[in-house]
Amino acid sequence: MRFSLIVATLGRAELDRCFASFVDQAFRDFEVIVVDQGPADLVKSIVANYSDKFPIQHLRSEKGLSKARNVGIAVARGEIFAFPDDDAWYSQDLLANVDAAFSSDRDIMGVTGRCTDLNGNVSAGGLRRNAGPITRENVWHSGVSTSMFLRREVFETVGFFDEDLGLGSRGPFQSGEETDLLLRAALHGHKLIYAPEIRVFHPLAPPANVPGVVAKNWGYALGMGRVLRKHDESQARVAGWIGRAMTGGLVALLQLHPAHARLRFARAMGLYAGWRCADDGQSIRPPVWLHT
Repeated sequence: MRFSLIVATLGRAELDRCFASFVDQAFRDFEVIVVDQGPADLVKSIVANYSDKFPIQHLRSEKGLSKARNVGIAVARGEIFAFPDDDAWYSQDLLANVDAAFSSDRDIMGVTGRCTDLNGNVSAGGLRRNAGPITRENVWHSGVSTSMFLRREVFETVGFFDEDLGLGSRGPFQSGEETDLLLRAALHGHKLIYAPEIRVFHPLAPPANVPGVVAKNWGYALGMGRVLRKHDESQARVAGWIGRAMTGGLVALLQLHPAHARLRFARAMGLYAGWRCADDGQSIRPPVWLHT
């Protein structure tokens, strides 16, 4: 088995589009592992509709994106693991292109790509455009989990996802799990490559004025700050991240875009709070305006 596609889901309807894109793959040597954290049996009928089209397992997990993915990793049979979001989808040649990238160099342990909508707009992750090695300096702009493909050996040497990081984790740190994993792999000496021509499709994030978006970005920023602390990032670099977010907030205020300003200020404050936090995050208190 070449690929294990591990899909964590809360039972969203978009799962059908995700699976349909797997059916269309030109490269057929893969399995799908659905790790369900939603109401019992909510996705059972969708899984049943595809059970004769590719090998598929339907597992259950407690809530937490990293926890669910770890459940899938534990039973995966493939040489290369992928983690498509349940609302993401693949182009017909995606797995063939990823296979070619790995086959070109046996020393490559991981390949990441871009995450965009159908028009090429970046929907998650950074804006890095140039291909090349993934390093400590550029990892934050080098792909997100849904566009990440890693050999089995990576997990055998550096461990699984940190379950204290990521959406649905028990604490406040709602992102950073994929970057933490890539950093651990890079520090171990694994060769990781960013290939922007490899593209996974994903809807754009909702705009800043949608209720709940600013609070969600606060949680994402806490996760990033936590990873920066976990990997002993320099104070200067942390200050640079916070300064850019604060500057963006001030520019948004001057342009009379208060929703964008709140989002960027929440990002700056969340980065600082996550980086400074020395416990499990229970001491962190969000700003009073976050949910208003």
